[in-house]
Amino acid sequence: MRVVLGRDWLEALWRRSLSSVQGDSLVEEVLSEHLLALHSGRWNVVAVGKAASSMAAGAAPFFLEAGGFGCVITKDGHGPAPVGWSLREASHPIPDLRSLEAADWFLKQVDRMQTDDRLLFLISGGASSLLTAPVEGLSLTEKARLGQALVNSGANIHDINCVRKHLSRIKGGGLLRRLPPGRGLTLAMSDVVGDRPESIGSGPSVTDPSTFEEAVEVMEQAHLS
Repeated sequence: MRVVLGRDWLEALWRRSLSSVQGDSLVEEVLSEHLLALHSGRWNVVAVGKAASSMAAGAAPFFLEAGGFGCVITKDGHGPAPVGWSLREASHPIPDLRSLEAADWFLKQVDRMQTDDRLLFLISGGASSLLTAPVEGLSLTEKARLGQALVNSGANIHDINCVRKHLSRIKGGGLLRRLPPGRGLTLAMSDVVGDRPESIGSGPSVTDPSTFEEAVEVMEQAHLS
């Protein structure tokens, strides 16, 4: 028996599938289930990535009532931010000066958090470019050129992120090291094969299992050493 699926049915299925992975509905669902388990105190929310606007929309009804700040950091044209939140746009996939400024702003805000402050970090694909904080001695231009060279070499995203993390003050757990235990919560939308937390946006808020030697090996294989 041959089954012919109509265009309307297929389109409805496509729309239903798409809606099931929207950042706003996913974040709202998680927070609705676990809100009572969250620590009390003033919550600050930062959403970074190409899905930052959508994820922030899902979190907005739950937070900022106690005077915390909210910010969306995303690719040009991928806003808006919820009412009362700030919006910062930067370049993707190659970082620009705004990417550097966004990372500096973010780290300063984290350092200024008070004892009772908490951070909800919403991260999605593209965050690696949108938050750029090169290690001392490495310029933004040099880091951008290296990232583009790795992409051009055919290296996979896990290897590219391995190098990025060891050349950054925020990636590879850099944000995690600035937050005392129990002060932050991360919700991530994966765009990488395997959904490894340390690879989503180069893992600012998770422990980095890679080593500097592995980063050097990636560069050698890409003929960049």
